Amino acid sequence: MTRNPPKSGPKHARKPAAEHSLEESAFEHTQIILANMLENFPGIVFWKDRNSVYLGCNRNFSTIAGFADPAEISGKSDYDMPWIKEQVDEYHADDRQVISSGKPRLNIVEMIHCADGKNRWFATNKVPLRDAEGRVIGVLGAGNDITEQKRAEEALKFEHDQLLSIFDSIDELIYVADPYTYEVLFANRWTRERFKKSIIGGKCFREFQDRASPCDFCTNAIILRDKGKPYYWEYHNPVINKDFWIVDRIIRWPDGRDARFEMAIDITERKQAISGIQDAKAKAELYLDLMSHDITNMNQALMGYLELIKATQKQESGEKELAERSIEIINRSSRMISNVKKLTEIEAQNVPLNRVNLCELLSEVVSEYSEVPDSKVTFNARLCPCCHVIAGDMLKDVFENLIDNAIRHSAGPVVVEIAVSRVALEGQEYYQIAISDNGPGIPDPLKKKIFMSAQEIRQKAERRGFGLYIVRTLVNYYHGKVWVENRVPDSHTKGSKFIVLLPCNL
Repeated sequence: MTRNPPKSGPKHARKPAAEHSLEESAFEHTQIILANMLENFPGIVFWKDRNSVYLGCNRNFSTIAGFADPAEISGKSDYDMPWIKEQVDEYHADDRQVISSGKPRLNIVEMIHCADGKNRWFATNKVPLRDAEGRVIGVLGAGNDITEQKRAEEALKFEHDQLLSIFDSIDELIYVADPYTYEVLFANRWTRERFKKSIIGGKCFREFQDRASPCDFCTNAIILRDKGKPYYWEYHNPVINKDFWIVDRIIRWPDGRDARFEMAIDITERKQAISGIQDAKAKAELYLDLMSHDITNMNQALMGYLELIKATQKQESGEKELAERSIEIINRSSRMISNVKKLTEIEAQNVPLNRVNLCELLSEVVSEYSEVPDSKVTFNARLCPCCHVIAGDMLKDVFENLIDNAIRHSAGPVVVEIAVSRVALEGQEYYQIAISDNGPGIPDPLKKKIFMSAQEIRQKAERRGFGLYIVRTLVNYYHGKVWVENRVPDSHTKGSKFIVLLPCNL
């Protein structure tokens, strides 16, 4: 093209040579700066004309395109690159949108099939390329390699999807919600099926509780305050009529926000079973109270009549002996009823503990047995002046049962010796109470069996042995020990010695 000669006149006067030289120098300097910027830019830079034909690029872009020199890309199109055709069509569509609208397209996440055969991800920005008059003459693109970030996101998404898949396979209520907006972000299959709706996207208080506003018992404030810590609680959901044991905590959702994670275990059947057991226990206790009250009253009446018969019979009369045996049977029946009631209290742990003066209690027991008319028992007691243990009112039953056991198993007059001493065992201080008798004694094979377990009592044909079972149960409850020995070493026929150890309370 031939240039027209410059017109004459002041308006078109030539600039001085020195000024023209300075402008050229500044332009060259700017070009050098731009070239350095392109060369050292960490990402890719390219520019194209209106037909998406490349006009230039930086070295990073030419490298992924398979060119050693950025100048080699000039005049080529995306179809000349190692890109996949479907990708090229997407690139050109973006180019056309920027050129036609004159507006930039920002943060385009796209994959590029590079010359080395690998796929890499880039976050690209495309802006209109304009001339001096502001007309769009092409498109300028710049992007950063986000391949590692993309891989991390995909790995996180895979783990997230895998975790949600696991949650979907669990037959318990699981959901995730935004603790600030109450939006349900996830609900597993079990939850969706039980509530018979999709739930996700709705408000948790509306979807789970049929409420118009957030629940007054919501735990969001607690788990937000104690981030990372689980919060456990129980709740009955009236919408589906289920009882749940619940754990809530704050987790990090994939988009970076805090989220409420809740897992609720259905404990409805367990609660119903416990309630049924409690009801059955209450009924059994009621029946026991009624039975013991009525039978005791009848026994008292029978004993009154038998005492009258006994008092009106002569000493040598056989009827008097029959009356005495009948009274003993009734007494045994009354003791059994009393023992059953005491066992229920012990097993329910309804036996209060307090500080007890052991020797005063033993003196009281001895005094009561000594005052019984026609008593055939003699006591020799060696007690301490002051000895205290942590036990309770039922401690008296321990010694009454042991003394009663000695009397009932002796054919004639019996001597009971009671000795209290202080001993140390395994680093613990105990009061040792030794109760000896001169009765028939207990054979060695029976010594280990005499304190029967509940299972052994149930298996016996006769419901006897409650007394010693109560002794063992109470002593264990008071953190003590109990066993039986021969009164005379190496001779079980000369009486028994029951040893009770109770921890000292000084």
